[in-house]
Amino acid sequence: VLSVLSCLLTVGLLAWAFLIPDGTAVLALGTISLASSIVGYASWWSPVLTTRIFPAIVPPGDVIIRTREGAFILVKCNENVARELYTGTEECNYYVSTQAYRFLVGLGTFLLMVSVVLLGNCNFTMQAAIGVSYIVLNGAFWVVSLLKKDKFWDLSAYKVEDITPNDAKNAHLNSTDTFEGIASFTRTMWYSIRETKRIDWVKKSGAAPTTPQWDEWLNLAEQEAQNGNREWSAVQQREKIVGQVDRVVSHDAAPVDNLEQHVPAVEVQLPATR
Repeated sequence: VLSVLSCLLTVGLLAWAFLIPDGTAVLALGTISLASSIVGYASWWSPVLTTRIFPAIVPPGDVIIRTREGAFILVKCNENVARELYTGTEECNYYVSTQAYRFLVGLGTFLLMVSVVLLGNCNFTMQAAIGVSYIVLNGAFWVVSLLKKDKFWDLSAYKVEDITPNDAKNAHLNSTDTFEGIASFTRTMWYSIRETKRIDWVKKSGAAPTTPQWDEWLNLAEQEAQNGNREWSAVQQREKIVGQVDRVVSHDAAPVDNLEQHVPAVEVQLPATR
């Protein structure tokens, strides 16, 4: 939309420059428009989507995403969709070669400098009109950048459906004052394990500390998830298994770094792996 409006605005300025008349402004508008078109063509690209060449039987391409806020997003999809949106390599197909790109960008820069010189020799009316027009366009592009990303990307090729179970919704909110009712990272991770019924992604992503106590809790969580026990007291069990390390004090035992029990493995590494 903004590109069309920008084109129409340029046509209007050219018509005004012809009517005044101001030949220098006509040349300035022509060169600056040509410069932007040349640079835009030099940078024209399209994404290269990763597709499977051999039609083999593959497992589901379900993907789980861990955000910076400690949330987990489980995307259930086939392997082709996972390759296109998540696991595929990010490659771009440019329509011009490297040498042609350098030449076109250099030509566009030269035309831009020429247009600046020509704009300095226009009459004040056209200078004010062109200046105000570009200020308005820059403001419009700034406003558009504030819009949500779903306004820019066309995802009509994909069918998106929210299949979140009712007992997994609002994981960031407190439901009761009990261990299981208070929103926490452990409870949210249990919700994700409950839906995936696997814990290998937890260990690979470092979402949980790599300690024997946490491994015990994860194995127990996987077993309860596979058994279909959706009401399992995950947070309470974590307190029993992991929290006991903080309460046990032994003068003869070796010192225990309790900090490793409370943080994800990818944020604080064990001394042996530093």
